[in-house]
Amino acid sequence: MKIDKDFDKVLESHYGDKPYWNDFCDSYKKWHERIFNKNKQRKSEFAFIICENNDQYFDECVYYINRLNVPEGYDIDVISIKEADSMCSAYNAAMNSSNARYKIYLHQDVFIRNQNFLYDILAVFQSDPQIGIIGMVGGKNMSILTDWHFGLLDVREPGISFYLVHRESNKKNVEVDAVDGLLIATQYDIPWREDLFTHFDMYDISQSFEMRRAGYKVVVPAQKEPWVIHNSGYAKYKYYAAEREKCINEYPEFFASDKGWFEKYDEEQNNLNNILHDQAKLSFTLRQWDKVRDII
Repeated sequence: MKIDKDFDKVLESHYGDKPYWNDFCDSYKKWHERIFNKNKQRKSEFAFIICENNDQYFDECVYYINRLNVPEGYDIDVISIKEADSMCSAYNAAMNSSNARYKIYLHQDVFIRNQNFLYDILAVFQSDPQIGIIGMVGGKNMSILTDWHFGLLDVREPGISFYLVHRESNKKNVEVDAVDGLLIATQYDIPWREDLFTHFDMYDISQSFEMRRAGYKVVVPAQKEPWVIHNSGYAKYKYYAAEREKCINEYPEFFASDKGWFEKYDEEQNNLNNILHDQAKLSFTLRQWDKVRDII
């Protein structure tokens, strides 16, 4: 957490003679001491935080984590959250339960193929203390909310595999507006907005913006080869439009003025997507490949 150590003195010098501000200064000092002490005591550890609802995906995700090379003097921990009410509430619970300096929030269907991943993110974080978040793909100009223009990703979708590539991201670290939630690595603990985002959409955009509000940078690292595999399936969009509207209203300072991209929620199309998602998932589980091909 970014703290101005002298801010409490400034408040006291300006407002110390007023009872209301005396109370405020006392509260601020206690909060400052609690956060500052927590940061001082943070362990040299990487905590992997995963929401899971599929044992096969989770086991494979952890398999890749256990293959990683771990920097000397560091430990790793895996925190699993089952039956989460929302992504933000789950991530807050895990964040508050861990004193690890570096936290890596990732989907259960993300497999870290770069065995030096921990060394690489450590180098990025240590290169600039103002970097708060690292993501694998991200975007600038957030008037186009769903497009990721930067990064490198090995994508496996039903019926197709491909690399998501942006050349600039292969050459250097790129500061972006926000990153995708498939993997978010942090070196500072900023609360996830579970008061606002109550499902599983927009949490990644929100956290990127919260980190920027706190004065930190959001970065996509240079990758010669994709660091991770994303074995993504069909997405569900039942709450997406409503959550996106919340995001726009909460963070107007981070969006371009032209909001013409904001599309109308199509309930019929969404219901069809959900039906196809469920059918494809069942067919994959039962290994009914002909049905899978028909759905795709």
